[in-house]
Amino acid sequence: GRAGWQSGAAATAAAAVRRVLHLELDVSALPAGCALEPGDALAVVPQNDPTDVKELLPQLGVRAKQADTPLQLPDGFDAPMHLGGELTPRTALLERVDIGSTSSWPSPALLRLLLKHGEPANAD
Repeated sequence: GRAGWQSGAAATAAAAVRRVLHLELDVSALPAGCALEPGDALAVVPQNDPTDVKELLPQLGVRAKQADTPLQLPDGFDAPMHLGGELTPRTALLERVDIGSTSSWPSPALLRLLLKHGEPANAD
């Protein structure tokens, strides 16, 4: 289920190296039987602009035909949880990572994965 955004405010100064937010979520619309307890984790999933993602893919060396091809994870690759499951470069950038945050993006794990999957933008 999805929780609704109720309110939010910065918990750190604008000049801070790491951005911390205080969020209040309305979880009343979650399915029956879904109980949240102190210490439970919630995922905050970004929704990036498709136009931004389309422009970014070739800059990372991912060609148009590769953008929707599932990534092949190398044996032993320990992908972070948010990059797990079937994942294409486009999906990763659209809904798995915050491409607008310079404090946490690009993650080294994502860059290694995209560089392994992609080719130089000027290659045929």
